[in-house]
Amino acid sequence: EAALRSAKPEVRTIVRERVSLIEQMELVSKTIRREGRASFFALVAAGDRFTIIVTFLAVLELVRRGRINVAQSGAFADIELIAAPAEAARAS
Repeated sequence: EAALRSAKPEVRTIVRERVSLIEQMELVSKTIRREGRASFFALVAAGDRFTIIVTFLAVLELVRRGRINVAQSGAFADIELIAAPAEAARAS
């Protein structure tokens, strides 16, 4: 116990992997192309707070660019991501 008290405190740095907006836009687009649609909740299920936010921003940007459409049955419900008609035609 005396050895532990006299030891210098350790300085630890926690490094978390950052995801970029472009990477998340590509992930969302690929998932929708592969499966035809995607669940926002499923896309972010294993993510941390930062990943969830960046993924949501990616979805908003894809909607803005007209690449995907979204549907939600109610407040706080899952968001369904669907290829926009022009994107669906390109994927065929």
